[in-house]
Amino acid sequence: MSEAVTPGHPDGADPATQDDTLAVAAGGSGITHDTAHGEPDVDTDGGAQPDASLEVETDTKVDTPPATCTDTGVPLETATDTPEPTAALAAAVSAEIAPILAGIGAAIDRFHDRTSAQEQSARALQAHVETLQQDQVRQLLKPTFERLATLHAEAQRAAEGNSENTQAADDFAFFAESIEELLALYDLSSVEATVGGEFDAKLHHAQRAIQTAEEERSGKIQRVLRQGFGFAGAARVLLPARVTVFTFTPPADATVNGPPSDVAPAESPATADSAQTASLTPEQHRNETA
Repeated sequence: MSEAVTPGHPDGADPATQDDTLAVAAGGSGITHDTAHGEPDVDTDGGAQPDASLEVETDTKVDTPPATCTDTGVPLETATDTPEPTAALAAAVSAEIAPILAGIGAAIDRFHDRTSAQEQSARALQAHVETLQQDQVRQLLKPTFERLATLHAEAQRAAEGNSENTQAADDFAFFAESIEELLALYDLSSVEATVGGEFDAKLHHAQRAIQTAEEERSGKIQRVLRQGFGFAGAARVLLPARVTVFTFTPPADATVNGPPSDVAPAESPATADSAQTASLTPEQHRNETA
């Protein structure tokens, strides 16, 4: 069987029932629908009433955290309530800390002293090693330096011996200067031994002594056989200059060293016997001999 459908309502609902449903739905908002015209009725007392559930409670109290100290993070109330240490407590703490701080300071001073001593020892050792290395190199090259010094002396003598030939003298002099420049590359310099200069045992080596009767010339250099060379700042020269030195010798003068002229010298026994033998005659001499 087909169900009966109310005319004018496509879904078949009862118009009266539908109007009641709309009225109940609109009751919460204060709006009523006119069942006759389908228009909502507005409450004339206060207009549309808002939903009570949408209202915001303005009286709710917001809890804020207590203020804290920025340095320690402790609440200000607790920080301000902490009592300050007394003078006696501060003095006791200072008395306990003072020896500890003094010990730390003394340990630091001892550490600095040890460090300074070790640094000085390291520098001295480094200087000693460098000195030994230099001495080793110099000893290895000493034969070469001696040969160059000998050539230097020969070139100087050749330059002095060719005074008439100026060209040859200039060439030998240039050769001697070149040798000096070569030795200077190895930090060797001349001791500047010159004729007439004072003899110095630290710089010169006396090859021969030349006797002189002039006392003022004693100890003077008579001739330079080979120039000396040494390292700058060294305690001893590497190659002492070979020189001849004047030595004072008193003159053998009888009038000065002998007895006075009015006193006859005493005769020796041999002289007296010779004089007596010479005064004998040949016959006496034969008899004396027999």
